Amino acid sequence: IFDGSVPFATYSNRSTTGGLDLGSQITKYGELRVGFVGGSRTFTLNSGPSSMVPADDNADVGAVRARLRIDQLDSVKFPRSGYAATAEIFDSRTRFGALDNYTRWEADLLTAGSSGDNTVQFALKGGGTIGSAPLPIYDQFSFGGFLRMSGYRTGQFYGESLAFARLVYYRKLSKAVLTEGVYAGASFEAGRIGSPLVPGSPTDVQTSGSLILASDTPLGPMYLAYGVGENGNRTVYFFLGRP
Repeated sequence: IFDGSVPFATYSNRSTTGGLDLGSQITKYGELRVGFVGGSRTFTLNSGPSSMVPADDNADVGAVRARLRIDQLDSVKFPRSGYAATAEIFDSRTRFGALDNYTRWEADLLTAGSSGDNTVQFALKGGGTIGSAPLPIYDQFSFGGFLRMSGYRTGQFYGESLAFARLVYYRKLSKAVLTEGVYAGASFEAGRIGSPLVPGSPTDVQTSGSLILASDTPLGPMYLAYGVGENGNRTVYFFLGRP
């Protein structure tokens, strides 16, 4: 948990869950799933003031969830054309064994287009609550980090709702036979966290950007990046995997 750019409490979060989904493929475009998930989450304060010890360190999980996924991207690692979208609703109910009643939604969209060695990607992400019940602290949105407000620390923003947009430009520098090559690029990002957990945290739109050098490797995409945010926030990343 951050106060501005300063971390003042850290937690261990252990989850043990299981679920069963029923789904159907939507022709060649994607799939729709509906199912049940249950289990438990345990939270332990690792560092920070004693006032930050959770009032209830165990949060039982019991919910119905629905998930729609459409994927027409040409690549999982470095998409150069197509689109993908995901929407999910998580309906937590005490009658299913959950600690709290609430409904959480989350959705994202990614599109990509290319001309020669140049690629532009545009992404949107949002989330919040449905109905009057607020999201409990343990299931709010944690945001910040590489290509998720790159100028800020991972998890620097935490609150009940999320709105985020990102524009990324890549240029392919080299081609390879068994990998997707080496890329250089830059990103511009803007996001907002609503009803933040820490009083006094920004609730207006924050902007960020990064310079990126990326390569496909046998272990997955690898990134070196330098992120810049507002109010002097700066970050350097070595990132392996999909951001």
